[in-house]
Amino acid sequence: MSFQKTLSSAGVDTSSIETSIETRDFRIGDYIIRQGEFNKNIYKITEGLIKLVYLTSAGATYTKSFIDTGGIFASMTCTLAGEPARFSAVCLTPVTVEYLPSFKFRELTENDPQMLRFSNQMFRRLALRNEEREYDFLCLSAVERYEKFLSNSPGLAQRLTQIEIAAYLGITPVSLSRIRAGRAGAA
Repeated sequence: MSFQKTLSSAGVDTSSIETSIETRDFRIGDYIIRQGEFNKNIYKITEGLIKLVYLTSAGATYTKSFIDTGGIFASMTCTLAGEPARFSAVCLTPVTVEYLPSFKFRELTENDPQMLRFSNQMFRRLALRNEEREYDFLCLSAVERYEKFLSNSPGLAQRLTQIEIAAYLGITPVSLSRIRAGRAGAA
C-alpha cells in the first residue's frame, strides 16, 4: 500500500502532500540513511527489506531492527532534533520507498486531527517496540532472545544470514552457531 493510501485509510486528508511524496529505488547494500549524516525524510517501504544498524567507533555493527514492506521509518534525531542520524538504514533486498519531507509530515500533523492521531499511534508503537527491545537485551539471555526472534519472526529468520541475525541479537556469529547447535542437539 502506498504512503498516501496508508494515510488516507486512517482518515487523513492527503491533498496537501500529494505532490510532495516521491519514490526511489535502491539496490542491495545501498544506504537510505547514513549514520552521521542529515536525512529529514519520513520513509515508507513499498517493496523490500532493510536493516537499521549502529556502527561503533571500533567498527562493530549492531542491528537495531529490520523493516519489511509496509514499514515506516525515519531518523528521529534528524527529523525532530535537527541532529545527524545515529543509525544507518541499509537495504537487504532491492527496495522501493516512498518518502515525504519531515516538515510536510509535521505540517499535516499540525493541521489534520486524523493525522495527529495516526502520528500518535505510530509513535506509541515505536515506544513500545523500543521498550521491548531494551527489556530483551537487559533481561533475556542470548538463547532466549534467539528463541523469541524465531517465534516472533519465523519468515524473517529464513531471509537473513547468520551474521545479520547475530548482529540483531547482540552476539557473535560463533555464539549464534553454538546456540543453533544446542537447539539441534536438543531436538
